[in-house]
Amino acid sequence: MRIRPRVLALLAAPALLLAACGGGDDGGTRATTPPQPAKVTVTATASGKQVTFDLPAQLKQGATQLELVNNTKEPAELQIVQLDGGHTLAEFYPAIETEEPAPIPTWLHAFGGVGETSPGQTRSVVVDLKAGTYAWFSNTSPEQEGAQPLYKRGGEGSLEVTGDPSGAPLPTTAAQITAKEVSATDYGSRPAGSRPAPTRSPSPTAVASCTMW
Repeated sequence: MRIRPRVLALLAAPALLLAACGGGDDGGTRATTPPQPAKVTVTATASGKQVTFDLPAQLKQGATQLELVNNTKEPAELQIVQLDGGHTLAEFYPAIETEEPAPIPTWLHAFGGVGETSPGQTRSVVVDLKAGTYAWFSNTSPEQEGAQPLYKRGGEGSLEVTGDPSGAPLPTTAAQITAKEVSATDYGSRPAGSRPAPTRSPSPTAVASCTMW
């Protein structure tokens, strides 16, 4: 059966595109430049159909720039979530594999991540992570019939966020968010590979798109 994954409503969550920050002089007094977000590079590679995401098992608390380097031959992404005690990603996956709209479990909490990144490309995002245990996964899959998403081929794992907050601020990014309602039948009419955001509500479903500049 062809899996039609639907991206979580993560990109409208704490994930923000990296923006430039700077300081200046005011009346001869030099402004204090805040610390920059820590930079963490995540490299995706492939061996046959299996994929590997090379990222640290531990990150420091605070604003973090995640840079995804996609060295595979297919699209990849990196989504970060927290799970309430006793729950696993395996319990969540059926909600994004079903042909019908499905609610996001209340025990899963999205923290953003790097969106779909084309083969050979690099993409980055800044997320704000507090101390705790997180899970991550990649929800992309090739266009071929019967192809499995990356999280079934090695594209999942966990990480710990520890230490004191870095004090680095999140970038300031202007955004415009547009929300509309769509019916459940709209999902079936979408081409393979398009992934509207599921929601906790049954049909009709509220879908939000976010444009940044």
